[in-house]
Amino acid sequence: MNRTTDRALIFGTAMTRTIGWNTLFVPFALMVQPMEATLGWSRAEINVAFTLGILISGVVARCGSVSCYSVSVPITGSPAG
Repeated sequence: MNRTTDRALIFGTAMTRTIGWNTLFVPFALMVQPMEATLGWSRAEINVAFTLGILISGVVARCGSVSCYSVSVPITGSPAG
């Protein structure tokens, strides 16, 4: 690869990551106050639930199948091939 292609790849990756993270975090910040009113939860409880959701999704992404736990069957239920 040449330098121009490398820079384009890095720029494209940076832009898609920025857009992706913003579509996750910005709407959540806008919805905290309505969720407080609707659910009756405190702001801290809502943010803890969101943080736990992010952490759990990270664990699931790391161990995307049951084979992470020494079993050779993916979570989808189909046999590992």
